[in-house]
Amino acid sequence: MIHDLDIGAILTSYHDFMNLQVVSTGPNPEWDESFSWSFESPPKGQKLHISCKNKSKMGKSSFGKVTIQIDRVVMLGAVAGEYTLLPESKSGPSRNLEIEFQWSNK
Repeated sequence: MIHDLDIGAILTSYHDFMNLQVVSTGPNPEWDESFSWSFESPPKGQKLHISCKNKSKMGKSSFGKVTIQIDRVVMLGAVAGEYTLLPESKSGPSRNLEIEFQWSNK
């Protein structure tokens, strides 16, 4: 169980990255942020990498990572779901990240 950790998430795509701030901590930390990237044309074969880390620990220990195919979001317009952070936890339940993506041509 996770207690009072300073958890952060880092999003990377196209050599850009964003650090997200935690809104609520505890066993189920929450991030309530929106972000956007501009593309010249719909991305093909691109991936969004998300890394969740404990920022209060020396070396920022990792809770896990997940990679999302952006093509699927472009094709469907929106994707929401729960993704398992890898590598999976060896000392407890799996760590999951619930996230929603939307694609817009605006």
